[in-house]
Amino acid sequence: MALNTINVADFEWQIIMNPNACERKNFDEWPDIIAKLEQHHIQYKIHYSDGSHAGIKITKNLCRDGYRYFIVVGGDGTINEVVNGIFGSRVNTNEVFLAVIPHGRGNDWARTHHFPKNQLDTIDGFLQGHFTTHDIGLTKVFQEGDMLEKRYFLNINSYCYSADVIYETIYNKPLFKKISVYLLRAITTLFKFKFKKTTIQSEEFQYEGMPFMMVVAVCQYNGGGMRQAPQAQYDDGLFDVIIIPKISKMTVIRKIKYIFTGEHLKMIEGVQFFRTNKLVIDSSPYILSEMEGELLAQGRYEIEMLPNSLNILTFNQQ
Repeated sequence: MALNTINVADFEWQIIMNPNACERKNFDEWPDIIAKLEQHHIQYKIHYSDGSHAGIKITKNLCRDGYRYFIVVGGDGTINEVVNGIFGSRVNTNEVFLAVIPHGRGNDWARTHHFPKNQLDTIDGFLQGHFTTHDIGLTKVFQEGDMLEKRYFLNINSYCYSADVIYETIYNKPLFKKISVYLLRAITTLFKFKFKKTTIQSEEFQYEGMPFMMVVAVCQYNGGGMRQAPQAQYDDGLFDVIIIPKISKMTVIRKIKYIFTGEHLKMIEGVQFFRTNKLVIDSSPYILSEMEGELLAQGRYEIEMLPNSLNILTFNQQ
């Protein structure tokens, strides 16, 4: 791990806040957070990301205006939007420092970095100024040679069943609002999930089969606490790629607990695991892909690693 300790009071920090995340969850700590920042003479400006992809646009414009120090207040989706804004601005990302105050439903990315649950404790860590260089993934989507979309990610890009659940959650709302939408769709999607012939190619590994679920991981957790890539290191310059093969519905029900504990690599028969810095995923028909609850375009996926390309606040090895 390459740690870089800075004096955070030397810089003006641009706070990108998702007000929707803050409204969903009680955020009584916010006045105390502001008071602590001001007590320590932290310069800041607040920007509200209150629309679809607003965080990308705000961050991109701020980077182009010369700002390099950011604090994200929100969940995994907001963090990923800010990352896409940083890289989409085409500035030198090694000059950018990103701190996070996790405030979402899952806060999966923060689990890998052992963020404290209390936001005030997070501010205490921020004031110490310990940042690490962090790998970032880039996924490009192609159809017939044309690139339809490209998205950066600092956590996990997942495919097949988990992406199908997101699709069903977005497009098929439940009749009863009190039922957890995601949980309900996870159950119903399992019983209508269709396996598709898929190939994966990299220098290190070749795969052809009909997977139930796949992840391309920079960090370890996604899906609200599932430890899908238990050995992933965010600064080793490599993706951890995990493929759960075609399995029965009853096997999924019996062994889903192992995906939460990270034991699925040995407890689910036939799981494939390898590391690479570049891979291509193709399928017929096209499989679905998602990042932090957002679906990507469908097509041929070309994924590459951008090693140690961003400075991010960490609570590891402090």
